[in-house]
Amino acid sequence: MSETGRTTRQHWLSPRDKSVITILLVAAFVVILNETALNVALNSVMDDLGVDERTVQWLTTAFMLTMAVVIPITGWLLERIPTRTAFILAMSLFTAGTMGCAIAPAFPLVLAGRVVQAGGTAIMLPLLMTTIMQLVPPAHRGAVMGHARAVSRMIDELGFDAAFAPPGPGEPADLGRPPGLVDRMLMLTDAPLLARAGIQAVAVLARLGRPRLIRQGGLLHKQGEARTSLCLVGQGELQLAREGEPAVGRFGPGSVAGSLGMLARPRHDATLSAATDAVVLELDDDDFFEAMDDHFDLARAVFAYMAKERGRLMELIARRRALSS
Repeated sequence: MSETGRTTRQHWLSPRDKSVITILLVAAFVVILNETALNVALNSVMDDLGVDERTVQWLTTAFMLTMAVVIPITGWLLERIPTRTAFILAMSLFTAGTMGCAIAPAFPLVLAGRVVQAGGTAIMLPLLMTTIMQLVPPAHRGAVMGHARAVSRMIDELGFDAAFAPPGPGEPADLGRPPGLVDRMLMLTDAPLLARAGIQAVAVLARLGRPRLIRQGGLLHKQGEARTSLCLVGQGELQLAREGEPAVGRFGPGSVAGSLGMLARPRHDATLSAATDAVVLELDDDDFFEAMDDHFDLARAVFAYMAKERGRLMELIARRRALSS
């Protein structure tokens, strides 16, 4: 390839245009982070401002409604004002709304600040896409659009989203932030069950798993209920107990609640509850088996774990027989 061809490929975007797109990507990261970060702070807002659940949800509802109204107007706006002016307008609205929320003494003022924030966010996102379309050559737009999409995906995967299992009976809202993707992957890599599984299989399970925050005494399932999922302990301890009997087992971080033998049972033969405040990762059976089909290293790790546990169980039975004889 000629030197001219190499130069053309390396400099398909000028330094000035690269700086513009980088600044817009950073700004988009900030405004999207603001959009989703509030989801895990709603309980604190309720406590601080003395409002109920129906009222506090307007902070997210009003934000989305404002974006739905402003985004279609942004296209008309960008045709009439320069890109620099649109960027300054978007960041000014966002900053003003953020400062308003920070100093607001009452809920109505916080809500007004969120609406102003949403106005800035609604301008920033179309502005980023429009600028990419204007500055980037068609042959390279896909790659740059991928970077723009990665900004929002990064925030979702790091756990600033509220997409986790809703609290059940006995589950608190203030136990902590639901584990993000990185936290869930670390939780899985600590589990002996997945000691021989590859990172790709672990990442798949981390995406599929539903983190749950359980307060001491909270129930995950009752004896006799249909069994459809597997629970992996991330923090705290869970215990199994049959009706009218003391606890038959306790399970700490990294362990599977019960045993893998439960996968063959249609119903729970014992009640599973939290012995202490706990964080668990719940995996649907179908998702777990599908992941095993797709990742041989995961299936190998599971079978190796089952064989090891079976050996330990047989050794324990032999010791008990020796003591009783």
